[in-house]
Parts: sequence; structure tokens; C-alpha cells
Amino acid sequence: MSTPDITSVSSSYDALALDFERHASQSVYNAYYDRPAVLSLLPSIQGKRVLDIGCGPGLYAAWFIEHGAQVVGFDISGEMVERARLRVGDRGTFYQHDISQPLTFAADASFDIAVAPLMIHHVNARVTALREVARVLTADGYLIVSTSHPFADWKQHGGSYFATELVQDTWYSSSSEAFQMPYWRVSLTTLCDEFSQAGFFIDRLLEPQPEAAAAEIDPKIYHELMEQPGFIVFRLQKRRGV
Repeated sequence: MSTPDITSVSSSYDALALDFERHASQSVYNAYYDRPAVLSLLPSIQGKRVLDIGCGPGLYAAWFIEHGAQVVGFDISGEMVERARLRVGDRGTFYQHDISQPLTFAADASFDIAVAPLMIHHVNARVTALREVARVLTADGYLIVSTSHPFADWKQHGGSYFATELVQDTWYSSSSEAFQMPYWRVSLTTLCDEFSQAGFFIDRLLEPQPEAAAAEIDPKIYHELMEQPGFIVFRLQKRRGV
């Protein structure tokens, strides 16, 4: 079993940054499915310190700032970080950083809330990375994670549902250039065990359905997601003593 080439993932996101920003701003999967689901699990963020993990082009960060939060974000892609800075200016702080490395810019218990939308499945050492997130959260802090639904991965790739294995998606730029994007498929049991090993318990679990407006944008995807899950979202809270 090989591991993802982090350099190639970063380079792919750099090359796709502008296309990704356009897509994530308006696509059914992002704007009408994942983002509303993640935001629905947030506690009040007014005056809170929020860590935006895998911040991408700053779509979440902009929402957090508009709702009164102090935001620090990071992404493995330098181009994504630049898109985020362009979006929110000096209202947020952003770093180019790999989640597999210690969060050297963050002190213990320095954030009230962290969000990690659609990125944890790209991480090799997930438990280690999540433990580091737990370190920088306050004792009653929350982490909201969205990821590919294990059922959707099994339906797409087949084989054993219970396998932990590296698979790939092919993404295309607006110029039709193909990019291979590796990610990990894991069972729901494995995913939940990893959260526990990292010092979290599951406070809420959501298998979202798309917002009704998505039916006008892409009826086919809308009806598919109304009947079978594509993503899954967790609200995690630190266990006492972690």
C-alpha cells in the first residue's frame, strides 16, 4: 500500500486553485451540500477563535468572519492560501502549512472551534494530525469534520467495504487537463475509531441531503444525493483530560 505523494497533491491544488474556487463557490456538492451541512453543526461563533483547516480559497473563512469570528486558516497549497488572502484581506490570518506537521503557529488551547471540510481523507497519519488539532483546542472546543461517505467510496471503488486503502479521483481543469487526486477510503468504524484515538468523541453525526435550490442547478445530482449519501459530517468534542 503506497502513500500519497504530498508534493504532487499540493502541486495539483496549486494548478487547480482558480478552477476550484469557481467550482466550490457554486457547485451542488460544495455550495448546496457540504458547506450548509458543516455550517449547520457549528455552535455560535460570535467572538470565537476559529481554525480553518484546509482553508482552500477562503469560502468558509469569509463566512466565519462575517459572523463575528477571529479566523486563522492554513492549506497545503500556496495558491489556495493566496486566494483566501485575496478574499478576506487582513481580516484573517493564513499560512501555507501541511496538516501532517505540528501546528507550530498555534499555542495550546488557542482555538474554540476548528473546521476541516473535505480534507481529512487526503491525510496519511490522520490520528497524529487530529491529536495536534485537539492540542490547540480549548477544553470544550469543537472540531467539525466533513469527508467522503464510506458507502459512497465503496459504491464507486467496490472491493471490501472494510478496506483501508488508497484510491484516486481524477479532477479536470477548465482546460481539460487531468489531475490525479489520491485519498484514503476507510470504513465508518475505522473513521470513528481514529477520532477516539485522537482524543475526541462524536457529539453529532450528519448524513446531509442537499438544499432544495440544488434541484434547479443539477437535478440529476440533487436526486442522487437525496437518496444516497455522498459525504458525512461529524461534530467532535474533546474528551476530558485530553
